[in-house]
Amino acid sequence: MIALAALASFVAAAPGVTGCTPSDITAPELFKRTDHALESLFKGAYHVVARTLSNQGAVTLAEMAWNGNDYKTTVRQAEFTSSFGENRGTKWRQDANGIVMRSLSFVGQDDPFSFALNRNQDTIVAVKLLGLTNGSAPEYVVEVTPLRDFEQWRYYDAKTYLLSRVEMTDYRGRKTTWIYKTNPTAIGSSFPTTIDEEKDGVVTLRTSVVTFERVAPGALDLRIPPSNFLFDLGGREAVDIPAHFTDEGIIVPIAIEGRGLDVYLEIGRASCRERV
Repeated sequence: MIALAALASFVAAAPGVTGCTPSDITAPELFKRTDHALESLFKGAYHVVARTLSNQGAVTLAEMAWNGNDYKTTVRQAEFTSSFGENRGTKWRQDANGIVMRSLSFVGQDDPFSFALNRNQDTIVAVKLLGLTNGSAPEYVVEVTPLRDFEQWRYYDAKTYLLSRVEMTDYRGRKTTWIYKTNPTAIGSSFPTTIDEEKDGVVTLRTSVVTFERVAPGALDLRIPPSNFLFDLGGREAVDIPAHFTDEGIIVPIAIEGRGLDVYLEIGRASCRERV
């Protein structure tokens, strides 16, 4: 389910995954059962508010709304507000300055795990069903490796087929774990009421669902919001920007609140240093 957050044969257990036995189903079969477990949530329109509290006391509110494949999430932290969503196949983002960017491939750019999971699990080698854990509450373990040294292990309850835990390692070998706690709801399905984020075994973020309600589709505004303008061109189509082409790169002098700064332009990014 995108708003909350945006969801083979047996192989040797990966690092951090122990005690697996061969699975009785394949990865595509597991994902079909997972979709079926959340089927009622995919139908209709919903409004959700979630509150995240960090171990340092910072509070973030996320207001989510979706109807079918269209969704919108607004995140508020202190005085900053940003949004993102999808409308009729076009993904968009609005930053804290009100600037809206559209794209057809945000998932592939920003979440390689979701990109891999949304592809055909029959053929893609980045998604493997490792097996079934032992114990009184067995779970199916899925390994997702979209990029080298960038790995994720997803645990699905063997009875409900709902996601219960996600473990991830980044390029530096740092491990982050998300623990999903679910409860039955009046709408006939289960959804995470609390999500704990752990780093090195310590809870750093705790997200709790404040409200979860089914609403009339017409009550939701999932349209792409209008964008603010970063610059006022005064009716002109183009503006001359002073720039210096040097051996160090392209330098654009700017001033912010009286401070002289030099912006260094590179392919795909920019850096800045104070002018002396």
